[in-house]
Amino acid sequence: MSAAVLNGALAPTPFHRELAHRAWTDVLADWWPRLLSGIAADESHAVIATGQAVRALADADTPARRDALATALARWVAHAQPLPGVVPPRGRLTAAGALAGVPRMIIQRGDLAERLARLGHTPGWPASLTALRLTEPRELLRDLVSAALARYAGHAHGAPIMLARAAIAPNAVLRVLPYLPRDQWAASAARAWALSAALTAAYAPAAEADECPVPAASPDAAFAAALDNGDVPVLELAGTAMDAYARDGDKRALVAVARAVELFF
Repeated sequence: MSAAVLNGALAPTPFHRELAHRAWTDVLADWWPRLLSGIAADESHAVIATGQAVRALADADTPARRDALATALARWVAHAQPLPGVVPPRGRLTAAGALAGVPRMIIQRGDLAERLARLGHTPGWPASLTALRLTEPRELLRDLVSAALARYAGHAHGAPIMLARAAIAPNAVLRVLPYLPRDQWAASAARAWALSAALTAAYAPAAEADECPVPAASPDAAFAAALDNGDVPVLELAGTAMDAYARDGDKRALVAVARAVELFF
C-alpha cells in the first residue's frame, strides 16, 4: 500500500485513486478505524501527517492536499505499529495525573518499535493506562495535549523529538475528530492517550531538568521564535502549543516552545 518511487517521484497508491473520486471525509471515515490500532506507525509521524493533511483539506479541498492525505494514509498502512497491552481508561486521574503516573522503561534504547516490544513487560504499564478518567473525547484530547506540553520543558532533554510527539500526535487526532463519525471518537481518544503514554514510558528521563526556559512574552513571539529556528519538530510543537494556548491560556505551552527552540538550536 505504500507509495513506490518511480523516476524520483512517488507512484500513486490505492489511497490516491480512492481520493480522486470520493469525498475525502468518506475515505477518512472508512480507513481511520482500520488504521487506529497501528497508531504508532512511522514513529507516530503517520498520524501527525494525517492530522496536518486533514486540517489543510478542511481549509481548502485541493488536489495537492488530497495527495498529502493519501500519502499519509499510505505511510500509516506501510508502517503500522501497534501498542502493547492497550486497555481502555476507566480510572479517576486527570490527564496530567495519569501521564505523571506512567512508568518509565528501565532500558530506554533503540527505535520506537524496539522500545514498544519491551514496553509490554514494564511493570505497571497496563494499570497506568486504565488510571485515566474517561471524559468526553474532545475534552480528553485537549487535556492530554496540554498535559504533555506542560511536561515537555522538564523532560524533553531525554528525547526532544519523541517527547514532542507525545503532545503533537494527540493534537493531530483532535484535529481529525470533527471529520470522523461520532461513533469513532471515543476509540480515537483512547488510542491517542495510549500513544502519548507509550512515548512517555519509552523516552521520558527519570529526572526532570533543573531549570526551565523563560517563555516568550506572547504566542506570536513564541511562534516567531519557532519560525526563526526552522526545525520541523520545533514548528510542529509550536503549532500544537498555539492550539493549546488558544484554548486554555496555559503559559506552559509557550515554555514548551522555548525549550524546543533551545534544544534544537
